Parts: sequence; C-alpha cells; structure tokens
Amino acid sequence: MYLFEYQAKALMREWGIPVLEGMVATSERRALDVARELGEGPWVVKAQIHAGGRAQGRVESADDLSGVEFTDTVLDVGRTAGRMLGARLATPQTMGHGETVNAVYIEPEVKSSAQLFVAFLVDGESAEPVCLASVRGGTQVERDVFDHPHSLVRMKLGAGSEISA
Repeated sequence: MYLFEYQAKALMREWGIPVLEGMVATSERRALDVARELGEGPWVVKAQIHAGGRAQGRVESADDLSGVEFTDTVLDVGRTAGRMLGARLATPQTMGHGETVNAVYIEPEVKSSAQLFVAFLVDGESAEPVCLASVRGGTQVERDVFDHPHSLVRMKLGAGSEISA
C-alpha cells in the first residue's frame, strides 16, 4: 500500500494519534488559501510523491528547489507550490527518474530539538507486522541508520499484537 504523507497523517488523526495540522493543495491558488487558513507562518511545503528523500531531492528544471521547502510568507508558499506542482521530483529513492508532483502538503514549521523515526510495515518473509524505530530521524534517516545500524530497533508485533502508549 502506498500512502502519501497527508494520507498517513489523516489515518493517524482518525486513530487519535496527535499530528501537526496541515492541508493538501493541488494548485498555487489553493496553496495560498491553505497558508492563510493555517495561520501565521513560517510554513513547510512538502511535495507529495511515493518516495522518501524528498528533502535531498531536486525539482526538475529548478536546481534550487528540493521536495521540502521552508517558507516565511503566504506568497512564498504559493510560489513554492506553483514551482513544485506538475514538475518531476528526483530523490535518492526514485532512481534518477523522478515522480510528478501532483499535490503538496503544507503545515506550520516546527522547531524541534530531536527527530525520531517510526515505521510500521509488513515483513515480506514472515508476513507479520513489524515496527521499526530510531532516535536518528529526520530528512536523512536512511543514511543515518545505514551509518549507525545499532540505532534502529526492529520489533515484531505478531498477528494479534496491540500497541499502547
């Protein structure tokens, strides 16, 4: 199952998991409206594609633009979204081909002292649910976990496991 970030966050909200409020835009005009609706900036504009490494990626024909951009004004949100939408975003996970950006996710920027990584997936061999977690989250999580494999914890959840906080 491929989920965009905004879809995953909507599912988390449905299950009562606190998630930063954000909205999807598929046009520059809608991006401007979203920034206004979200309130005072700064904001983060995130290209929605089915690949990771968006912050390290580059938007086709715009070497100065990655798939995750920080903006300070409503107009910058609109301009940034306008430059991303319809363009191809090449990331380390798209094998250089890139994927077309048809939507952006806009949310308030949050300054944090730490970033964590948590993923739930189905193990291909055992067909069991698995949780992966690391204290080395952020935009370069794949590289950080490769460089520090001990930082990644893998926990088999089993077919009937329940997770609680």
